[in-house]
Amino acid sequence: EVSSSGASAGAAGRRQASAGPLGAELGGWDARAADLMLPSGREDETAREDEWHRALGAPSSPPELQRLSRAGAPPAVRASWWRRASDEINPPRPAGYYEATVRRALGRGSAAKTYAKQIDKDLHRTFASLHGLRVPESEAIVALRNVLMAFAQHNPAVGYCQSMNFIAAVLLLVLDEESAFGALAALVERVMPGHFDAALTMAR
Repeated sequence: EVSSSGASAGAAGRRQASAGPLGAELGGWDARAADLMLPSGREDETAREDEWHRALGAPSSPPELQRLSRAGAPPAVRASWWRRASDEINPPRPAGYYEATVRRALGRGSAAKTYAKQIDKDLHRTFASLHGLRVPESEAIVALRNVLMAFAQHNPAVGYCQSMNFIAAVLLLVLDEESAFGALAALVERVMPGHFDAALTMAR
């Protein structure tokens, strides 16, 4: 079931999906990008996936995951790996947090409304260079707007700045909306703090 805002309900079921709402069958440019991250010589894809599944099955992140990640995660496990990395960097929020944040962001007088005009301007520039969408661009734009508005509402001190739309779009090629929101928050707040604030402190 999808609400009128486009935010999906039933997050638990969605998180089992192997692709985000926008991505093709994890093929197209996405598979080619994975190939570029492989070391010289093509490894057997099935054996590679088995290695990843074993490493992801461990209760904590072993050194094996660090080794595997240097060569890039194969498409079949990328969603699971990105979710796990995101959750370990920034612990997941309570159930329903994303949907509630989207509703608040789209409501009258929300903190995110300050950034709505710039977000809307950037939405239509985002997917022109991305190929392999498996939904109409209009649906992709709704999902992307939800994620960006929800982040601006969640962290009004950072809000939104240009280039966040491209990061969120790539996340949505692999992850569902809620997971893409969590991964975006982890990247902006924990992995690259200061790169997206109003003063662009770390970008100088």
